[in-house]
Amino acid sequence: MAKSKARDDNDDDRERPKRSGPVKRDGAYLMMLFITLVAITTGGVLLYLDNEEYGKTPPPKETAPTVRKLGDPLPVEAVVPAPPPAPAPMP
Repeated sequence: MAKSKARDDNDDDRERPKRSGPVKRDGAYLMMLFITLVAITTGGVLLYLDNEEYGKTPPPKETAPTVRKLGDPLPVEAVVPAPPPAPAPMP
C-alpha cells in the first residue's frame, strides 16, 4: 500500500529534535566554486606573463624565399651537379 501523508499514531511517541533553521548543504559546491576561481585567476596570470615575455624578443631576420613560376627553368647556381660514380670494388 502507498504511504499516507498523515502521520501514524506510532510516530507520535518519538521525539525529533527541532532545528533552529535550514541545514546548509552547499559545502562541496562552494569548494568547487572556489577551486574554479583560483584556476581561472591562475590561468589569467600565466597568460598575461606569457604575453609579456612574448613581446620582448624580436622576430628573426630571415628573408622570405622567392617563389618561381611553374615551368621556368632553374637558375644556374641552383643546379646541383650529379655525384661522381662510386669506385669499382677491389678484387
